[in-house]
Amino acid sequence: MLSLPHLWRYEWLLLTAPHPPKEQKEEVDKGHFCSKYLRSSQQPQRSVPDMQKIMLIGYLGRDPEVKYSQQGTAIAQFSVATSEKWRGNDGGLQEHTEWFAIKTFARLAEIVGEHLHKGSRVYVEGRKRTESWDDKQTGARHHKDLVYADRIEFLDSRGNGRRQQDGVEASSTTDDIPF
Repeated sequence: MLSLPHLWRYEWLLLTAPHPPKEQKEEVDKGHFCSKYLRSSQQPQRSVPDMQKIMLIGYLGRDPEVKYSQQGTAIAQFSVATSEKWRGNDGGLQEHTEWFAIKTFARLAEIVGEHLHKGSRVYVEGRKRTESWDDKQTGARHHKDLVYADRIEFLDSRGNGRRQQDGVEASSTTDDIPF
């Protein structure tokens, strides 16, 4: 059985491979013609790269905690709560809240520490990471799932946040646009 990326490559080969001579029609029906090209080292490998992206809109559950590494890099940690609401079978309103631990680095961490506070509404874009460590007292291994934020947008309206500006966006890219 071919996996999904192999199926895409198989379909691509059906569209791009040269048509076989009529005497090879039987082989095409059995899939031998395309499998010959799939195994060929002359064909470029076209694979879909792995990707993960987490996008959240929610409220900070606590003020960001900013620390500095030994190399002087700022690291901010905070939590974001997201909620979903729906009507249950009994017609009553149901709600579920999910908490996410967020970690940011460098200039983005400093901006978060300066402008965000408990209750701030934010859009967070990043990737999932699992950090693990050994407990020195018990020797037990601990794991914690985090979102490493690459981009944060402050969604609070003017007047709703203590120190917020409307539509302020922070990103970890260091490219400065000169206008």
